[in-house]
Amino acid sequence: MKKYFLLAAAAATVLAVSCNKEKNQPKVDPTPGTEIEDNTPQPILFGSNMGVVKAPITKGDGAIDKWSDIGTGKLYVYGVVNTSTNHETPTYGAFTTPANIKINNVAADAPNTNNAGLDYRDPIDVYETGTTPFYYDDQKKYDFYGYFVDNAATIATGTNPEVTAEKITLKNITINGTQDIMWANTDKVADEAARDNRADKYVALNQLYSDVSARRGVKPNLNFQHQLSRFVFNVKAADDIVANGAPTTQNGKVTIKDIQLESKTQAELLIVGTPAENTSRLTFSGDASYLDVESDMVNLTTSYQTFGEAMVAPGGTAYNFKIHFYQTGSSFVPGTTDNPYERTLVIDFADDSIVHEGSVNSPKAEAGKKYVVNVIIYGLEEIKITVSLVEWEDADILDIDPDEGEDPAGRDVDATLTIPAVDNIPVGGTATINIFGITAQNGAHEDIEDEELEDLQKSIYFTSSNKGVARVDPRTGKITAVAVGTATITATASTAKYYATGTVGVEVVAAAAPATTPVEINCADNFNIIMGGESVSLAKGAGNVTVSDGYAGTLTYTKKTDYAYANVSDAGVVSLVDGAVANNTFVITITAPANGDFTEATKDVTFTVQAAAAPDPQVEITCDNVAMTIGGGVAVLHPTFSANYSGTVTYSTNAGAANFTINAANGEITWGTNPTPGNYSVIIDAGADAVNHYSANTKDVTVTINPAS
Repeated sequence: MKKYFLLAAAAATVLAVSCNKEKNQPKVDPTPGTEIEDNTPQPILFGSNMGVVKAPITKGDGAIDKWSDIGTGKLYVYGVVNTSTNHETPTYGAFTTPANIKINNVAADAPNTNNAGLDYRDPIDVYETGTTPFYYDDQKKYDFYGYFVDNAATIATGTNPEVTAEKITLKNITINGTQDIMWANTDKVADEAARDNRADKYVALNQLYSDVSARRGVKPNLNFQHQLSRFVFNVKAADDIVANGAPTTQNGKVTIKDIQLESKTQAELLIVGTPAENTSRLTFSGDASYLDVESDMVNLTTSYQTFGEAMVAPGGTAYNFKIHFYQTGSSFVPGTTDNPYERTLVIDFADDSIVHEGSVNSPKAEAGKKYVVNVIIYGLEEIKITVSLVEWEDADILDIDPDEGEDPAGRDVDATLTIPAVDNIPVGGTATINIFGITAQNGAHEDIEDEELEDLQKSIYFTSSNKGVARVDPRTGKITAVAVGTATITATASTAKYYATGTVGVEVVAAAAPATTPVEINCADNFNIIMGGESVSLAKGAGNVTVSDGYAGTLTYTKKTDYAYANVSDAGVVSLVDGAVANNTFVITITAPANGDFTEATKDVTFTVQAAAAPDPQVEITCDNVAMTIGGGVAVLHPTFSANYSGTVTYSTNAGAANFTINAANGEITWGTNPTPGNYSVIIDAGADAVNHYSANTKDVTVTINPAS
């Protein structure tokens, strides 16, 4: 009888969804060591307890799904001096110079928790000596890195990791399928956003991590990321005969002895290096070999059971694996416990015959992804295999001391957190909880003192009843909608005197169809702005800026270039401050966020500083004083003005109608009814002439009335 071993595989990739974190516009602000409220030394919340490196053993701790999976393994931490002024582009000195490394491969115990994922921020202790933490050096800032290799490498101070001027590399890593290799760095934007006093104290991203940022509540949070691909093998029997054998005889029953997966095993891990070196973290070399898929399974059933798993080198487009099994009562030889049948099969990610179960086809195995291989056994006639992919979530260390939302003293609730209702959130959307107030309940303390109230506010911690529907940042209260459904967000706060709680319901609704039309921002590309002159408005509909019809979003404005002598308000008003220099330029970015049927759009507008124009000179007025005698003729004014002056001239007098009157338009004088001798004033008022650039001026002319002869 012919034996057929057919492979049908299906693979799908579930991609991690990343959220846009709230950002302050990065500013080049005070350098480390300046503008500090006090000079109290600031600890780096890592430390040195060199510990004992776990001796090599046959089997590693396996895949790390939660921190308690690590067992006695160690996390290792580096802190290196960063001299760059740009938070996105670090600058490191030679790593062979001791002064450039603050924390040098210091071992730390993993948190003793069952936590995993970005919702949790578990502290680790990294001590310099005993239980003394490292402290930030004034005027210096640092970047932090970490790694975990289980028992896949021997850590030896001075030799492994290998340190050169350009990079630090862990060498001679040997994997056997049971070790989880992880590498960690920090997210400065997220760490700045997570600090408790964010609203009270500004800190620029290019100040992280330093004594300045530490005093403002920023803690470096190491995010550990898996560096291998994880394959989980599920197996089941096609029918009861394959599972249990024929009734009374067990003939036909199949037993799987083992599964082996092919992978390269020799690697090195780049822990930290210059930017040019940061192209690949875990690099494999040498020939591939077969690694055992660890298993405790005994008997096949007609339902899928997890046979075992192995973590192997990522990046492959095809992976060979072997299945060794035997069948009771079969005459096909060999087929015994000691000499089982062997079949080699291939998981080929590039094979067009593979049916992908998800919406994304993965051309190769990726680091940090878990591939589930489902194997159906049809006795010795046929083996069918499908492949699917589920997310292997990263385990993250974020160095914050979270209180888990429970009152440590076990007291009854004696204060209430007032939380406003949260509008429905579409899948993929976010909302942030604001605490309206904290009030004591009846029977509790009569008043909450200001200092106690402040401590309660600082201790507020958020949790979600259903993380599959809505996740919440435990410190900021930012909710991220994951799937349609409902969840309850609970806020708790605790001090030595009070325990307060509050809840709010969240409903996540289906996301609207994505908009496809970008907002059209109509605005000149360039503007001149005059020193000492009027500001320039970029407000929507103010004349300089218009947007697409029907767009109802609110425009935002940021300085794209760091020009200290210009400001832009939330309303889009651009103005200069003292210190601006003629011909300087700066750029303002107008952002129209997505709204309704429109997608986000931006426009950059360039401003050129212009010197203020010289003021217009006053028009010159020349006119002699005049006199006239009672009973005689009237005096005539003969004013003259600056050349080409074409402004409006008016005349007025304080003489009174009894003495004389004057024509306001032409200055003609007329005798009054009862003139009195004396000196009287005529005012000649020459208005501004914008055409010929004259400013206004006045001239006081004396008119003398002499008595009759």
